[in-house]
Amino acid sequence: MRCLIRNVTRKRSGLSHDDHPFDHEHLTIGRAPSHAIFLSDLRVALNHARISKTPDGKFQIVAQALSGVRVNGETIDMAVLKTGDVINVGSCKISVVAPPEGYEFCVEVEQPRAGQDGGETLQSRSKIGLDQTKLSKRGLSWAAFVTLFVVFFILPLAGFIIEGLREPLRATTILSDASWNTGKIANVHQFIGDDCNACHQKAFVMVEDQACVACHVETLHHTDQVNHPVAELNETRCATCHKEHNAPSSLARLNDSLCVDCHSDVQTFDPNTELLNVSHFEDDHPEFKATLFKPDGSGETIRVSLSDTKNLVETSGLIFDHKVHLAEAGIIGVGAKPEVLTCDSCHALEPGGQGMEPVSMKDHCQRCHTLGFDAAAPTRELPHGTYEEVIAVLEDYYAKVALKGGYQEVKWPENDARQRPEGELKNPKPAVPDVITKRRRPGEDLLGAERKEALQWANEQWRNVAEETFKYRTCNYCHIVIEDNESETPSYSVEPVRVADRWFPKGIFTHSDHSTARTTCVDCHEAETSEQSADVLLPSIQSCFECHGGPDETSKLASQCVDCHKFHIVEGQFMGHPPVGKKGT
Repeated sequence: MRCLIRNVTRKRSGLSHDDHPFDHEHLTIGRAPSHAIFLSDLRVALNHARISKTPDGKFQIVAQALSGVRVNGETIDMAVLKTGDVINVGSCKISVVAPPEGYEFCVEVEQPRAGQDGGETLQSRSKIGLDQTKLSKRGLSWAAFVTLFVVFFILPLAGFIIEGLREPLRATTILSDASWNTGKIANVHQFIGDDCNACHQKAFVMVEDQACVACHVETLHHTDQVNHPVAELNETRCATCHKEHNAPSSLARLNDSLCVDCHSDVQTFDPNTELLNVSHFEDDHPEFKATLFKPDGSGETIRVSLSDTKNLVETSGLIFDHKVHLAEAGIIGVGAKPEVLTCDSCHALEPGGQGMEPVSMKDHCQRCHTLGFDAAAPTRELPHGTYEEVIAVLEDYYAKVALKGGYQEVKWPENDARQRPEGELKNPKPAVPDVITKRRRPGEDLLGAERKEALQWANEQWRNVAEETFKYRTCNYCHIVIEDNESETPSYSVEPVRVADRWFPKGIFTHSDHSTARTTCVDCHEAETSEQSADVLLPSIQSCFECHGGPDETSKLASQCVDCHKFHIVEGQFMGHPPVGKKGT
């Protein structure tokens, strides 16, 4: 901000002005000579106050001294300034006046003349001097030193070394090693209580990592030591980043330097790394990378930048059209009328609101996509399982039907997707023999040629229905079905489903924190226009910049590295999350 500092001096002849232009982000006030407004009064703190411009164009004063600052006679910690306001700091008077042309802000600073109300006045108020006590400075210094040395060093050290003195001295607090305590411990460590030795295991030795790992057994290194055997990355002391005895402040360092010190030039520490440099979220952060399964079906994962449109393809093994399911007119389900689906019809937040619960056939799909296979028994469904499980059900069902008798073939309705595709089947539809349609008395068994004829029909029927189910009317709607053409009997397999459960396993994103009355799923995910399951419907980093900025941002939500990233690798997890694909199918 461009402002004018006008120093006012009172003389017998009147007032004199000494103007100083000032162009900086902050206008600082204090007793240190480096401040823009330097006040020599001993009652002024070295760093007393700061005036800065707010995003909405106003000027705000913030006290940096514990005593605060007086504005218009009232002691405050923070206030918005306007023309005519008077700021009193010690014996100094700072007036906010209308700025001249070319300036945004202007103050008049008036200080008392030397000896008027400065250090000389304060010293004159002292009633007793050291020379009046008949004591020398040297004698008092030595007495104070010996007292402090014995009380706060010799006695606490004796209690630390001599076990019999430990408890009695600790009961006094002042004479024990508790006097060395620099502050309260964090809430998570309150169970330790006064047992200093739990962490401080060696006298006059900084807390060693072994003391931390004794409890945090699952907390491993920052990086994979096999792939990144770099000493600078894996030998940093726990206490470098975790500062105890600072409660209620955070136990962990939260400032970006914790990460940027290395990641601004990460190749210097590890020339083989594939990581890109980053120094600032909004100004210098690479595009997000999604974790996807490799298209070769190996089950291994790769990371692909969201800007790499050529390789940004999900090979999930599924066939799915978001656009169809989110049609405004609705979609035909189990009811007579079309049902309008929304994102939360299938996607529900997991406990804690971080990610989404897995989508499953049983809970989300089967309500509309039934697995019926015979119109004569519409409530009977096939299992959503392996090829062997499906065949076992078909064989058993049609064998029982054939031997029981009374079976009447029923066609699916014309508009039903399960209507058999006549003329497309590899195995022609077998005619239903009379021995199967004929009703029989309970307990009446088929014998001889009739039994053989019935079982022959059952064998042909389950093959026919298997072909229909896998190739034409059921499985192929959602899955990639592979047929074994070399097999004498129908044999099919389904491409394994591989859906990434965590797109960003190296980052933290909590859906519940981003769900507001003004935001919907499609604000970030372009599901309404997606026509294939290969689409990766993740928003780019630019969408985050709409609300988030760097750690020094004032007009947006200030964001630090640790807001989205964890530091440690934990057993079975990376950056705080389970591996990709662990949950659901």
